Amino acid sequence: MMRDGLGVALLLSALFTGFVAAEEAQTPAGGYRHWLTDLAPPLSGVDSQHWFPDNPGSRFTVGEAVDVVIGFHNSAGEVFNVTHIAGSINAPQAFQYYVQNFTFQPYNSQLKPGEQASLQYTFKPDSYLPVQEWQLSLTAYLRTETGFFCNTFFNSTVDVVDQPRYIDTQLVFLGVIALGVLGVIGKPLFLVMHSPGIYSNGACPHGRLLV
Repeated sequence: MMRDGLGVALLLSALFTGFVAAEEAQTPAGGYRHWLTDLAPPLSGVDSQHWFPDNPGSRFTVGEAVDVVIGFHNSAGEVFNVTHIAGSINAPQAFQYYVQNFTFQPYNSQLKPGEQASLQYTFKPDSYLPVQEWQLSLTAYLRTETGFFCNTFFNSTVDVVDQPRYIDTQLVFLGVIALGVLGVIGKPLFLVMHSPGIYSNGACPHGRLLV
């Protein structure tokens, strides 16, 4: 199962190669190089915590948006600006293969030394993503007076699951109607067949059928 998933991941990665190359031109001016394939070093002194409000078990459903809240605390001793947050889904056994890239979302949130801030980032696993275990990476992009930095706050395997299947209420409704029609038709036939005027040998008093 995992081998098949890895094969799909490699195929999808090849398809996304042109996309990644196209994104090179959209990299913000300054010094981020490429926002996925050539990350700047992390900024020391930046404390971060994250949580998934609606997905505490890190299980994500294909085609459904996922919110992640990131809390930052500036212990770096200098002002920094959270300029962007972005992420990707990668092959679990070959991280260099990008299966899906998420939005490079701008924030421009400045934190002075000692300050705290919380930001929310939303991403959505593609509805055609194979249901299996994937590697999820989420990164905050920081800027200071001295340069550009990338702090990855989540980099772990997650379970991508299929959407739950619900009972088709329309089919159930049609089934109830069909049973009702059968009941309406079947009751008179049942009463006729079990009427005391009908005999098993087909004979009836005075030579006529009593209904």
